Amino acid sequence: MENVVIGVAIVQMQEVVGPGLVCMYPPDLPLETYTVLQHSLVELLLPSSANTTSDDVIRLVTKERKLSDGVSPSRVSNNDLPDSPTHSVKHQRQSSPVFIAGAFHASREADGCRGTRQATVCLVMRFPLYKDMLLPLTDAAQLYATGKVEGPEICFALYNSLRRASGPVSIAGIPGKSYTITPLAVDDSVYKCLKRECDVMFTLGYGEDIVLPIWRAIAQHRSIVVVADTVEEVSRFILGCVILVSPMKVPLESLQLYVSSPSMVEQVSVDREKGNFVILGTTNDYFAVKQELGDVIVTLSDKKAWLRPEAQKYVTPAVNDKEMFQKLQAGIKEGKGEDWVRLVLERHTTLFIQSLPFLEAMLHREEVRRLKHLSPRQMKCVVCAVIIVVIGIAVIIALTVSHPWAP
Repeated sequence: MENVVIGVAIVQMQEVVGPGLVCMYPPDLPLETYTVLQHSLVELLLPSSANTTSDDVIRLVTKERKLSDGVSPSRVSNNDLPDSPTHSVKHQRQSSPVFIAGAFHASREADGCRGTRQATVCLVMRFPLYKDMLLPLTDAAQLYATGKVEGPEICFALYNSLRRASGPVSIAGIPGKSYTITPLAVDDSVYKCLKRECDVMFTLGYGEDIVLPIWRAIAQHRSIVVVADTVEEVSRFILGCVILVSPMKVPLESLQLYVSSPSMVEQVSVDREKGNFVILGTTNDYFAVKQELGDVIVTLSDKKAWLRPEAQKYVTPAVNDKEMFQKLQAGIKEGKGEDWVRLVLERHTTLFIQSLPFLEAMLHREEVRRLKHLSPRQMKCVVCAVIIVVIGIAVIIALTVSHPWAP
């Protein structure tokens, strides 16, 4: 099996330069992975302010974005890193999604930035193995915060211990600890792994006033903004939402498990204009007032959901939705497990999709959306195919008229 872990990186808040990538292993990561770490993840991997001294857990789903000319890479303070890419990556091709698991730790240290040493140790993975990987990452982040072990040593140990890991694993530099990593099966796909990582029971715990509008919104590809106090809470909640609409598949590009900066609003707005829906998680209250970003805006701290007036007819729960949720609550109280909960949700979602008119069914809408955004070359191919079919039909009709079949 190919390596599960693509690379290990440490991002730290530094004096003067602010957040920066200070260490990465292996040093010969592919250009697209290095670019993502440099441009997209530095802000996301340091979620807390200078006053925060608590730990946090970060889950991300991201794609290597095409970057335009003239984008300067983030500043790097470690001399062992590969040279920053200076050439144009404008025509870099899109690759498959990358999954990030990170453990943030802040501790009061004399040599830290503003009196606090804030750093995140993260894994860049091909599969979303959050549950197994976050525990060793958390221990590694706490170890790095002490300053007793250097970053390159931690990155090297994590990479070589976890990249093909399965079963019990020990990591050099973290004495007395053993971690259990669930092995991947031969037929495991990215989405199959993602469904295993989803904690639907955690999401259901927020009650029907939040869960039911979200369920209806996702089932009809309506955008959602979720605001929470911590990155761990919001990313875990959104992952649980993936199971709510099973057997439908939530597109991976729609999952924005954590967005930190208001500057990212532009990209979200562009996605919405293209007809894509997003499920966006954040700890920034700024997003709660940007009502144009979502049809449903949820604040987990007070368990409230705001519905956009124009979308209320789509996301307002129906009577059978409430009955389904009451059935789930009763079953959970009786001790029924997550497998039963997932089965009830799957049946309810299937019945809901079947009740929609054909032209409004999500599978059909997805096909229409793809056709609307074909590239010029793809559009030419479609037009040529249509012309060929029309000509073929015309020829058959002409032959039939001029040479009718004998009785």
